[in-house]
Amino acid sequence: MTRGEQFDTIGFDADDTLWRSEDYFTVAEDLFVAKVGPFAPPGIDVLAALHATELDNVPVSGYGVKGYALSMVQAAVASRPL
Repeated sequence: MTRGEQFDTIGFDADDTLWRSEDYFTVAEDLFVAKVGPFAPPGIDVLAALHATELDNVPVSGYGVKGYALSMVQAAVASRPL
């Protein structure tokens, strides 16, 4: 049996609270770019910097608002000109 033949059906648990929370993270990201972007050096993609910082911090802080907010602060400081 090949790998693709192992399952007939795949189910996804689409928790509506997670979908709703994603809307707030998107708004927060837009605000982050609007507030930090003008102060970042040319060529710095502050949203990409935020995402990279967040991924780097997941092993330490996990997923959630607290870790995300701390990643925002860290990315903002790292994106500022020296």
